Amino acid sequence: MKSVFMGACGVLVAVLAAAAETEVVDGVAWLYEPGADGVTLVRGDPAYAGDLVVPATLGGRPVTSIDTFAFGFNPAVTSVELPAGVTNLPFQAFCSCTSLTNLVLRAPRPHLGESCLSGTALRGFAVPEGETDLETDVFHGAAALASVTLPSTLRTVGRSTFRNCAALTEVRFPAGFEGFGAYGWNAHWPFDGCTGLADVYFFGPVPANFDCSGLQALEDVRIHYPRAHAEEWAERVPAEKFGGFAGEGGPDAEGVCWQTVAGVTWRYVPVEDGACLVRGDPAYAGDLVVPATL
Repeated sequence: MKSVFMGACGVLVAVLAAAAETEVVDGVAWLYEPGADGVTLVRGDPAYAGDLVVPATLGGRPVTSIDTFAFGFNPAVTSVELPAGVTNLPFQAFCSCTSLTNLVLRAPRPHLGESCLSGTALRGFAVPEGETDLETDVFHGAAALASVTLPSTLRTVGRSTFRNCAALTEVRFPAGFEGFGAYGWNAHWPFDGCTGLADVYFFGPVPANFDCSGLQALEDVRIHYPRAHAEEWAERVPAEKFGGFAGEGGPDAEGVCWQTVAGVTWRYVPVEDGACLVRGDPAYAGDLVVPATL
């Protein structure tokens, strides 16, 4: 059969690939290529369309990978669920799937490859825990992306990661975040074209390659940083861009303030001699250690 890849200047190039086999599951003809440890899903012929649940096995063997462009550049795909055996989204796996609004990853720690979700119609996405490095252009051009949740394990972000995500309103970097990769903050900085971005939160020290110039280009963006690192952050962030201490806020209309400590957002009401803890929203859960001060 033929497979495709993106050549120079964005031209789709057809090349010969290993002979593919077909299995029909729930009315969908899945094309796959057998490998040493399982099978690789390849581009459908005709192309896949609609809401899709990729089978865990094809030909009696586990589905362990999807080919580059297995779904990419396909406006007919609206939803995809991948089985637990698929642990990597390769280069441009769903690139320009302009109708894709839902993606379910069953693998515990799938890796997001370069440009794998660029140009999709996803409105929200939670980057899986375990991901340490977001590669170049992962969400580039996902104009409908209004919210993204970054994992506590994230350490670096590549260039143009969120470029032209115009609906994105806020981004929260975890405490262990280290910086913006080899290209630095200025070279194709990750939020170019994020015209709706209002708040960027950092919960640790100033990351490498941060000089604020990219965020200064966004007129209304506010930068939040932790009180514990206020002195070093204040040297890097212009006063007019400071949006308050990360993890702290309020009071709201009911007089409730909040503060995030060790991953738990505590809600409290200031009183004359301290703070009165109130019910969490969402409710508190698990093993809890109430802070001595809020």
